[in-house]
Parts: sequence; structure tokens; C-alpha cells
Amino acid sequence: MDREDATNLLLQAWQEKWIAAVTGTWTKKLIPELGPWLGWKHGNVGYYLSQFLSGHRGFGIYLPRFKRRQLPNCMYCGQEDTPCHTFFECACWEDLKARYNIKEITPETTTKYMLRGKEEWLTIERFVAEIIRAKEVDYKKREELL
Repeated sequence: MDREDATNLLLQAWQEKWIAAVTGTWTKKLIPELGPWLGWKHGNVGYYLSQFLSGHRGFGIYLPRFKRRQLPNCMYCGQEDTPCHTFFECACWEDLKARYNIKEITPETTTKYMLRGKEEWLTIERFVAEIIRAKEVDYKKREELL
């Protein structure tokens, strides 16, 4: 077996395990196919992008587990604060989506868009970072008022 065949066989095994895994449903929604994701050549996964891709840290659905928040609701609209809600459903961020020209992006198309090129990667990275930073600031303000 040559190197390319071995790589393809390994990737196929990883993909099967990825699909079968019961955890990481949000990440699997964003990255349904490992091959293109593993082959990207631009961009870095930093602090904010890792939160977005993992669905951890600054989301109401995640925070009650660590006693950081009592309810999993969005502070802007009251809906359940999941990563999907934050980036794709909450009306609070519609103007920001329009500014970044990504109104048509869905969870299923996000990484495909990112992998098109460096500019697309940076667009999502900046969009995600801006929302997470705003949520952190607004949440601190809200805590101070309580």
C-alpha cells in the first residue's frame, strides 16, 4: 500500500468514527467531513474560533454546568443560548451578519465557506470574535447590575 492509499484509508476510518461519535454534535454539524478540514492551508484556530467550533465557554447552555449561570437563556432575547442560536438565530446579531456579508451562512455551510480562502476564514473569525467579546462585556455588565 502506498502512502496516499494509507492516508485515504486512515481518513476513512477517522470519518467513520467521527460520524459514529455521540459527543461533539455541534462540532460535527460545523465540520461534517474531516478531509477538507484536515487539508486547510490558511487561518488559525484561536481562542474565539475554538469556542465557536467546540460550542464551549460563553454559551448559556454550557454555563449552568459550571455554576456560572443559573439559566441557559440568551440575555438578548430569552431563547435557549446555544452556539447555533448565538451565531445563526438570534436577531441581536443580524446587523453584524449584514456588515460581514454572511447572512446566508448556516452551521452546515460555515466551514465550507471558511475553507474557500483566507479572507473568508478571517470573516468568520472576526464575526465570531466580535460576538463572543460583546457577550462577555454585556454579561459582566449584567452581573454588576444584579
